[in-house]
Amino acid sequence: MPALIFDVDGTLAETEELHRQAFNRAFADHGIGWQWDETLYRDLLRVTGGKERIIAYAQGQGGMAVPDAARLHAAKTGHYVDAVDGGRLALRPGIAALIAEARARGVGLAIATTTSRDNVDSLLAHTLGPDHGFDVI
Repeated sequence: MPALIFDVDGTLAETEELHRQAFNRAFADHGIGWQWDETLYRDLLRVTGGKERIIAYAQGQGGMAVPDAARLHAAKTGHYVDAVDGGRLALRPGIAALIAEARARGVGLAIATTTSRDNVDSLLAHTLGPDHGFDVI
């Protein structure tokens, strides 16, 4: 096998609850009265991409003006990265061993994801360290 290609959210780590909390903090920071609970967020995950998720939710609120999704998403990413940097996220069981074994066997490692680079960099830095072993992100 020449390479393993990983997604991030739900594959390397169970990230969605931390993402949901970060969205809610960003909404509160910007005075938007949204509160995404677990059930709603699970439904919203059908929309790929955080900015797109914000827009889709606003459009589904019956004529609500669509907020600045890029600004909100940037704030959300800041909260998410702060949480990861604070040690609130771990790799899924077995992932670190799989990555180490792949490296030892000379198998290439890559990440393909829609999540932001800041999110990926923070996760890798705080779980695998600066020598995480991924060839392509």
